[in-house]
Amino acid sequence: MKKTVSCILILAFLTGCAGMSDDSRTKAEGAGGGAAVGAAVGALIGQLAGKDTESTLKGAALGAAIGAIAGGAYGNHVANKKSNYAKQEDYLNACVASARQINRETEQYNASLRNEVDTLDAEVNQMIAMYNKKKIKRSAMKKEKVKVQKRLADARKKLKRARDEVAIQKRVYDSEKQTSARELAKLNIEIRRLEKAANELETQTQALADLDSSIRV
Repeated sequence: MKKTVSCILILAFLTGCAGMSDDSRTKAEGAGGGAAVGAAVGALIGQLAGKDTESTLKGAALGAAIGAIAGGAYGNHVANKKSNYAKQEDYLNACVASARQINRETEQYNASLRNEVDTLDAEVNQMIAMYNKKKIKRSAMKKEKVKVQKRLADARKKLKRARDEVAIQKRVYDSEKQTSARELAKLNIEIRRLEKAANELETQTQALADLDSSIRV
C-alpha cells in the first residue's frame, strides 16, 4: 500500500512539473521528491500503528506534507544550485557559507532564548502559585499561556530551519566525498557545530513546551 501511495505522488508531481520554468521545476522537484519519500515512510508508520488502510492513508498524507516542506527547503538552497558554480571548491565554499550563516543565527537565537526561558520559567511558576491562591484571575493565566505559546512556535520554527540545514549539508557532504577534501573538512566542522546548536535549541524548545503544559487554564 505504501508503495502505491508513493507512486501516485511521484506521478502527480512529475506531471505537474511539465511546462514549468527551470527554477520552478527545481523547487517542485524538491518538494515532490520529499513528499514521495515522506509518504512512503508515513504510510509504513500508519500501517504499523493502525494495521488498516485508513491509518496507512493518514500516515502517508502526514508524511507527504512533512516531506514536501523539507524537499522545498532543499529546492531553494544553494546546495541545489551546483551548476551555477564553475569550480567544485566554489560550490562547496558556498555551502559552507550557508551552514555558517545558519550556525550564527541559531547560536545567537539560543543565547537570547536561554535567558528568556529562565525568565519565563520563574514568571510562570510565580503566576501559578498566585493563581492557586486566587491572587490573580484566570484571564491573566491565559494571557501568559499565549505568550509562552508564541515563543514556543517561534522556537519550533527556528529548530526546523536548523534541522533542515543539517540534513541538506549532510546530503552535500555525502555526495561530494571524493572531491575537495579541504572544503569538505570545513563543511563537516559546520555540520557538527550546527548539530550541537540544534540540540541545544531542541532542549530549550522542550522547556518551553513543558512551561506551556504547566499552565492549565
